[in-house]
This record gives sequence, C-alpha cells and structure tokens, in this order.
Amino acid sequence: MNRRILHVITRLPVGGAERLLADVVRFLDRSRFDSIVCCIEDGGAIADEIAAAGIRVIVLGLMQHGGFDCRVVPPVVEM
Repeated sequence: MNRRILHVITRLPVGGAERLLADVVRFLDRSRFDSIVCCIEDGGAIADEIAAAGIRVIVLGLMQHGGFDCRVVPPVVEM
C-alpha cells in the first residue's frame, strides 16, 4: 500500500514555491507515494500542470478575503 501525502498550499499561480511543489509531486516515486495537492484559495497555471501530470488537485475556494477560515479544516481532515 502506498503512503498518501497531502500537499497543502493556498494557491498555485506561477511562482517559486509553487514550482517547487509541482516538481516535488511530479518526481516522487509513484510506486511508493500517492500525492494529493490541496489549494485552499484557488488553483492556477501550476495546478493545471500538476493535474495534467495525473496528480489529484483539489481546489477548496475558501479564504478568499484573507485571514484564516475555519471552514478549511473539515475538507482537509476528510482527505
């Protein structure tokens, strides 16, 4: 059984941290790890790239107005 890894990030526009996350999930050994990427706010170009590589991307669409939103916790726990 593969280990599941949940990668959580606020959003995935083109940028340094976002590029690093894309590289990490693409190059992890898929015979050992199953990655899921969770975007709390929204996706973006990097989210599309990750999804095209066959990695599950979930966009919650929360925290759009800044600050922490408690509604983030239940969907993340369920993943």
